[in-house]
Amino acid sequence: GSLPPHKANCLDLAALWRHALATAASAKVLARFSGLDPETAFTAGLLHDVGKMVLDIHFASDYAAVIRYRDEHDCLLRQAEEAVLDMNHCTVGAMAGRKWRLPQTILQAIEQHHDAEPSPPSKIVDVVHVADIVARGLEIGDGGDTLIPPLSAAALARLGITPGQIGERLAEIELLSASVSAFID
Repeated sequence: GSLPPHKANCLDLAALWRHALATAASAKVLARFSGLDPETAFTAGLLHDVGKMVLDIHFASDYAAVIRYRDEHDCLLRQAEEAVLDMNHCTVGAMAGRKWRLPQTILQAIEQHHDAEPSPPSKIVDVVHVADIVARGLEIGDGGDTLIPPLSAAALARLGITPGQIGERLAEIELLSASVSAFID
């Protein structure tokens, strides 16, 4: 079976889930380079944008203003969230994750996946950061941004991954992404 097509309020939830699954697939593949547990990396990638869903579903009218601001100022969704709501999806996602008693490593990935210097240093955060950008670059799903956030060279360096190594794994990432996304229309 497949999930029913569901457009929440402003974001296309099916497209957001496809982006989440592509990030998860990318994180799982990239985790192998860094000696990380691939399943933990997959879970962190899957949940990294959960704050966007929480905001879009529970604060619909406020989030409509965020989307308008993003479009008018041609900025990242996170910057629009901060301007309009004085908070962003990373913080909101981590708050939800604490309620759900998610492990600390997953919480940190949700909260800091846009941070160039995670604190404390965390390979899971770095992997999810890189995986998010890879998924956007492959244009799988829609994370809600018209721009691609900058890729942290420091995160790549800490992971010991080169752009060339990512390039060599793109076909594998796309294949895994397609297989895990099969249930979303």
